[in-house]
Amino acid sequence: MSKSGNKRTRHAPETPTRFELPPKPVRHCARCNKDMSNYVQFFKPTPNDICKECTAEKAKEEIIARRNAAKSPVYDIDEVLDSQNRVAYEIVAELNRKIDPGSPESRLLSPELVVRDFEEFACFLGHDLGYILGRNSGPRIFLHGLRAMQAIGATAMVQYMEGVRDFAIREGVCFPDPLPDPWLCNLHIDSKMEKRLDAESRRLKKKIEPYKDMAAGALAEMVVQYLRANVELLRQRKQS
Repeated sequence: MSKSGNKRTRHAPETPTRFELPPKPVRHCARCNKDMSNYVQFFKPTPNDICKECTAEKAKEEIIARRNAAKSPVYDIDEVLDSQNRVAYEIVAELNRKIDPGSPESRLLSPELVVRDFEEFACFLGHDLGYILGRNSGPRIFLHGLRAMQAIGATAMVQYMEGVRDFAIREGVCFPDPLPDPWLCNLHIDSKMEKRLDAESRRLKKKIEPYKDMAAGALAEMVVQYLRANVELLRQRKQS
């Protein structure tokens, strides 16, 4: 009883309201009409969204379209190799700019393919090879880089890269042989494998001598020497 004489009133505990998620909206692939309702959404869905299978197929179609539209390069190799006031990597970069990145390998002269392979791989020089292999398109970039190093006679770099490649194969990585063109690189290196490859990369690097031959500047010099050795072959581009 309260002092005022009124009885205390007991209130029944409130039943918590059950929280229910709103139903997922039905989503379909804009290309093949596949049900995409269970896809994880990172962005607000749009009517133009397509499934992962169609995304891969669309990427393949775009690569093939670029290959079909690519033209053979035209340039004067003597002008490109004029090294006055320029270092080796600038010469290599200039020739690479004249080569269509989408061009089929069969349309390129062997030195042009070396330049394209080298320039793509050179962006990663200084990183452990496991890191390179773990990137998107990393296996393709790595193996194309190895192909370029073999062509220019970069013995120390070839020894280093072949050691990591052979270790990866022993660990179960399946590299294509021969390398396809185009290679849409669906080979994935997971984070655990990347760490093992990094460790092996660092171990092998300590054993390679002379290490200075693996520096980016020294490798670019070797590419320029390779171009000079094949200058007669490359002079036909001026007349294309």
